[in-house]
Amino acid sequence: VALQQADQAIRKDVLRALVEIITNSNDSYSRLEDAGLHASEANGEIIIDLWRKHKNSVIRVRDFAEGMDDVRMDKVVGTYGEATSGMKEDLHVRGMWGRGLMDAIFGLGYGYVISIRGDSLYRSSLLLKEGVPTFDLDEPIPATEEIRAKYGIPDGNGTVIEIVVSREDVKMPQFENLRNYLQRHFELRTIMANQARLIILRNLVGADKIKNEHVLSYKPPVGELVLDEQFEIE
Repeated sequence: VALQQADQAIRKDVLRALVEIITNSNDSYSRLEDAGLHASEANGEIIIDLWRKHKNSVIRVRDFAEGMDDVRMDKVVGTYGEATSGMKEDLHVRGMWGRGLMDAIFGLGYGYVISIRGDSLYRSSLLLKEGVPTFDLDEPIPATEEIRAKYGIPDGNGTVIEIVVSREDVKMPQFENLRNYLQRHFELRTIMANQARLIILRNLVGADKIKNEHVLSYKPPVGELVLDEQFEIE
């Protein structure tokens, strides 16, 4: 059922999975802002790493927002049907379609959710074991300097989503094509236009070797007003 749900939500589309994860990161920053913390104090960055390979390409999305402890991770990642975005509580989040992080991962293959909150690191695995989707939550460990350096969160809180694109029927787009798709995608326009956000897309040629990177942006088209009328209808 979990795989069927993921296929219906993500449709074996890398772009749809990325939109879900980026939106989740943006929602996390938005909740911080609603709580009175300006996003710049929490960095405001969303970093997307793409490592294209002939097989098992890697997608990694990192933010520096709230982070998750094990209780939150179990609810957000390991549970179906929970309203976790904050939309029900009238927070300024988008909560797009309720696709879910689990769907984004299993829709492409398998993956890991690593989060630092406070002084601890929390890690969960979403793996396919003999074709069966599983969710495993590790015991928390101290977020040492070495651990923080490994996951690219030098201080504060943050989350890393890592997906291994292992499903043979999922096509990994070329870097430039994916860059263009993301910049044009309607669900991401307001995020990219937000001055408190910085979305960086990085092209990797190794696990951590960056070939090039781009800041994703969206500028709304400027048009000429041709009609401005009011009329009444019954």
